[in-house]
Amino acid sequence: MVDRVRITQNQPQVYGTQLHESKKGIFQLYPIGDEAFVNDRRKKAGLSSLQSYLKKWGIDYKPVSSTANLNPPNLYYKVTEEELPAIEPVGGNKAIYSQLAYPEQAKAANINGFVTVQLTVTGSGSTKDITVVKGLGYGCDEEAVRVLKEAKFTNKAGEDSEIRMRLPFPYQQQ
Repeated sequence: MVDRVRITQNQPQVYGTQLHESKKGIFQLYPIGDEAFVNDRRKKAGLSSLQSYLKKWGIDYKPVSSTANLNPPNLYYKVTEEELPAIEPVGGNKAIYSQLAYPEQAKAANINGFVTVQLTVTGSGSTKDITVVKGLGYGCDEEAVRVLKEAKFTNKAGEDSEIRMRLPFPYQQQ
């Protein structure tokens, strides 16, 4: 799941679990951060080596050292500009999350979880028609709406589009 989330955010994988399949049925590996140590991370997570995993997909992978990568460049998949999300918060989700204030009411009741919100992002990137789909109460729902009213998005589509977002309460920056 970690790798899936990272590739949707156009960040390198941690464990090398995600592959891209081309229209011709060729599998490529999404880029991996600090690839020389990927097998160490996989072992700690209880996963087999990357070589064993990729063999199942018909990929002959050679471990990367800190000084050399013996794998051909076409083994790795590069996300193109067209494949990036058409609608994305300016500064990413973290920029929105960092604006959240944990309501005192929620803090006193030790409430935590997610508020799911549906909204329309206009062609110019502002928001409208914000509706709480699944709330937490205790002031969290109102706080989610407040933050999204102020949020700005990039909207490559250039037309009004409905999206859903899950906002975490309390948000703890990592």
